[in-house]
Amino acid sequence: MRCFSFILVSISFALFASPLFACPTCKGTLHDNGVATGYAISILFMMGMPFLIMAFWALMIYRMRKQMQIAHLAEARQTT
Repeated sequence: MRCFSFILVSISFALFASPLFACPTCKGTLHDNGVATGYAISILFMMGMPFLIMAFWALMIYRMRKQMQIAHLAEARQTT
C-alpha cells in the first residue's frame, strides 16, 4: 500500500506540478504578456556586463599607456 501511494503521489506531482516549477521562459503562457521577454533580456544583459566592464578597463589602460608614451616622447624631444 505504501509503495502504491508513493507511485500515485509521484505521478500526480509529475503531471500537475511541472508547469509550476518551470522557469518563465519555459512556460508558454508568459510569452503572451511579455514577462518571458523581459527575463530573457535581463539574462542577456547580465551575461554581457562582465565583458563590457573588461572592455572598458582595457580601453582605459590602452589610452593611459598611449598618453604616457606621448608624454615620454615629448619629454625626450625637449631634452635633446
